Amino acid sequence: MDYCVVLVTVSSASEAKTIARTLVEERLAACVNIIPGLTSIYRWKKKSARTGNSSWSSRLRGKRWQRCANALCSCIAMWYPR
Repeated sequence: MDYCVVLVTVSSASEAKTIARTLVEERLAACVNIIPGLTSIYRWKKKSARTGNSSWSSRLRGKRWQRCANALCSCIAMWYPR
């Protein structure tokens, strides 16, 4: 059986919990692990930046990956409109 692992960094633990709850309730993931208290260091507008984040991860069966990806894209579009 094929599996894939999804690892996503989000801006807060509450955002991670919302996504995790949705994935489990929609049966897209059986379990989601939330890792609070991360620090991200990155370049933004030609300068180094640092922010606090949370992360979540989940192992998904290969067949569910596309449904999960579609659900995540919908959530991201809703939370971060252009």
